[in-house]
Amino acid sequence: KKSRFIGFASHCTSWDDAQTILESVRKDHPKSRHVCFGFVSSSGAGRNNEGAGTERCSDDGEPTGTAGVPILGAIKGEGLSD
Repeated sequence: KKSRFIGFASHCTSWDDAQTILESVRKDHPKSRHVCFGFVSSSGAGRNNEGAGTERCSDDGEPTGTAGVPILGAIKGEGLSD
């Protein structure tokens, strides 16, 4: 297979904001099979206070723990947050 990997980082102020960005990435890359991500928030709650002080990641169909967790680890390793 000739897989192509694209990395993208963006500042988000809430989980809702992150979901909007993920939707945009999926729209911009319609042939992508997986859109894996990591998200860290120390504040910036979304609707119903969701996303406040949370960490989220997704392998989006890749083998468990092979994409989202390493992405999240890289974000945390650099001390990045909202």
